[in-house]
Amino acid sequence: RRALDRQEFKLNLQSRIDLQPGQITLDAELLPWMNPTRGAVPPAQFIPIAEKSGLIIRIGAWALREACTQGRAWADACSPAKTVTVNISRVELQNDHFLDGLFETLNATGLNPGSLELDITESALMNYPARTASILKALKQRGVKISVDNFGIGSSNLTSLQRLPLDSLKIDR
Repeated sequence: RRALDRQEFKLNLQSRIDLQPGQITLDAELLPWMNPTRGAVPPAQFIPIAEKSGLIIRIGAWALREACTQGRAWADACSPAKTVTVNISRVELQNDHFLDGLFETLNATGLNPGSLELDITESALMNYPARTASILKALKQRGVKISVDNFGIGSSNLTSLQRLPLDSLKIDR
């Protein structure tokens, strides 16, 4: 509960290069939680607990702000980076304040909405389809890119995804 206040999380941006146009995408990756007693705790161990407890909303807001801040710094330094990709959990997506918080973060950091891509898992998209479609539409209207992560592990199909304003699909192994 106090890990954010104690700055025990760190966000790392991994570069991904699209060789065709030579465009760089920065993928936000949450590194282990550096707990003073337990040591390095991998995200796979604490993210499910954070989702169940609702703490993922604070962690996700922090990660989004960090990623947008770093993305803006890259843009200011004349880097060819065009997109910053951030994972969004099911809990965050369904939070009533998600859109307001996201747009507030974009405004505060100065990152162009067209430079942000949200990675949302297939299962998160399909939990509340009508509400999710409305959220995705609002994001697309502001220029935010949306990709489906881990497609193929849930029960949706390509036809159901065609109804959503998506930019890319990442197929699971």
